[in-house]
Amino acid sequence: MEYLEHFAKNLKYYRQEKKLTQSQLAELLNVHVSTIARIETAEHQASYKNIDKIVKILNVSYEQFFNYYEPDELNDTKKELIEKINFLMKKMDSEDLQHFLVNMESYVSAQIAKKTNK
Repeated sequence: MEYLEHFAKNLKYYRQEKKLTQSQLAELLNVHVSTIARIETAEHQASYKNIDKIVKILNVSYEQFFNYYEPDELNDTKKELIEKINFLMKKMDSEDLQHFLVNMESYVSAQIAKKTNK
């Protein structure tokens, strides 16, 4: 999948997650609704100014927005596991969270390295 297709998929995913219609998002961006429709079908590319606005409106980080995983991968089981991890992390103090973060980053880096070396 190419960049525009990934961008389109993520825009639609996060817009729907925030329960915004294309029309509502268009109004917030001060663009025509057809512009949103064309962006979501990868027929049009958003300007960098509108990308900044989109990220703010949808209340997602650039990292989240430009993470090109398949939204379908975030199935119910995965969501449940993430919720359990979040619940446990809320019980941790700052020092323990920092230790957890360092270990998790190391683990993720190792997993990525494994996948890219295959």
